[in-house]
Amino acid sequence: MRIMAITGKIGSALFGVMAIWLMMSTAQARVTVYLENDLKVTFSSGSFDSRNFNGEMQDVAIFVDNHQLLTADEIEVETSGEAGTVDHVIRLLRMKNVFFDDIPLSIKEIFIQDMASEFFMNFTEQTAHMNAITDTSNFTLTGAAYSANGVSMTLDRLASLPFTFGSLANGDPFITKLGVEVENMIITPLQNRGAFAQFISATGEPDLTLNMTQTQMNEIRDGVVSSDMVLKTTMNSIGNLDAQLGV
Repeated sequence: MRIMAITGKIGSALFGVMAIWLMMSTAQARVTVYLENDLKVTFSSGSFDSRNFNGEMQDVAIFVDNHQLLTADEIEVETSGEAGTVDHVIRLLRMKNVFFDDIPLSIKEIFIQDMASEFFMNFTEQTAHMNAITDTSNFTLTGAAYSANGVSMTLDRLASLPFTFGSLANGDPFITKLGVEVENMIITPLQNRGAFAQFISATGEPDLTLNMTQTQMNEIRDGVVSSDMVLKTTMNSIGNLDAQLGV
């Protein structure tokens, strides 16, 4: 009996050591990749090439200045061109089950195709924006959820409409049409106060459901850029809202 008890204690100790070793191995298995602009990516499985930003990763976290920005179950990215230059193009970016840390926002899937990375890094350079988009560019966001300030919002789908192009006199591309489509954006008051809550209560509905299409057509008239923006919106049990603005 004494021998069996000692054997049992040794077995328990070995099991405990193995469990600790497995926990330490799991913690150490996480990969960290440092990128430019104080950007850091960590993931538990998969691969990522920091030279050209290509890879497939699972259980991903993205940090800026060592502050966690977001997490994602999966990220798949394929690019072309040299990173950090205007020729660096996101051929495909797919992110699944994305959760943002600083805002109460989650997205089931983000999909981007054929858009230059400069589009997302320099919001003040209009030339970069123009050169970042082609007629094969598109983005789609599905399954978004947001809740803050007494209001919750869910969104089935937000997608870009096809881009069309013309040319300037010097041959540079010129966007003649762009737009976005929103499917089933549902906004629900979480509190029975405030102007929005009162507006929804007056409709007799528990929430506001929006379906919307916004398009912009551009052309050059006598050397001046002219834009026509058209908004078409349908709202449950309320009606339609159509608007057009010329600039």
